[in-house]
Amino acid sequence: MFFKSFSNAQSKRAWELLDVPSSEIFLRRADARVAVLGDYAYIDGGEVSQLDARGNLITSRGSNAVNSTLSIDLTTSWSATSVRIREITKTPKTMDQQAMWKNDAKNTFWIWGGHSPFGAPLDEPTSWKFEADGKGGGTWSKETPANPTLFQELRRNEGGAFASTPDAGFWFGGQSSGWTTSNPYSQPLPGILSYNMTTRSRANETNDAFSKYGTLTGGSATYIPTFGPNGLITIMGGATWSLEPDQAKPLGWQDFSNLTFMDPVTRDWYWQKTTGNAPTPRSNFCSVGVEGNNGTYEM
Repeated sequence: MFFKSFSNAQSKRAWELLDVPSSEIFLRRADARVAVLGDYAYIDGGEVSQLDARGNLITSRGSNAVNSTLSIDLTTSWSATSVRIREITKTPKTMDQQAMWKNDAKNTFWIWGGHSPFGAPLDEPTSWKFEADGKGGGTWSKETPANPTLFQELRRNEGGAFASTPDAGFWFGGQSSGWTTSNPYSQPLPGILSYNMTTRSRANETNDAFSKYGTLTGGSATYIPTFGPNGLITIMGGATWSLEPDQAKPLGWQDFSNLTFMDPVTRDWYWQKTTGNAPTPRSNFCSVGVEGNNGTYEM
């Protein structure tokens, strides 16, 4: 297979390491996070795979870190081949499977956690935020945590389930390794990390209401604003672990036939059995929620 449009002389680096390759050579993205702010979808972190200029697979490395923050205009229709993706200069180092907490009122999102692609050197723990400009662009900046001692003590990890409420971000479970911290051991981390977007403070809460040991990787958390006075966060899917390091396989899988809900303000927990044919257990899946008709919320 040969793409005529790429037959002109180009350096190998120019096409091999693009954050936004053309549709002719694009293959897939992985481990990125997406948040909608206003009329734009912002994509941050993760890796991209693509073909070389002649349509062949790149065998030296299957993917590369995406070193820009990307945005897509949602006010116009587009297809996979016609979509226009804007690249925004990014200051923080790219991470895979991070948290992305958004605040619609402030037109801002924050990132936390994740692992460094291919084990690249890690930066010092920093609270990074992105302020969108309403035009598909925006600016990255460092934010000083309100409780810096706790922030520095947090063990950076990846793969937790995360959700945003109007004024807070939550991270359930996660797992650390030599690609997330300087500690080479793989370690499931129990409990909940929360971030208050108004006070800039974080809290590390011990809680095992969503699994036997309070551990979870590869699951999904979704905030449902229309249920109850404070809304509810539902946690679905993923794998659970015991608390020992370097486990070869998970302890079990979260059951889609019995869902877990948390009130983000009172921290009350609820469980609800589902009806119909529940999905089979899985991890690292995509999920999205939208308000439906007759008081429902569909995911």
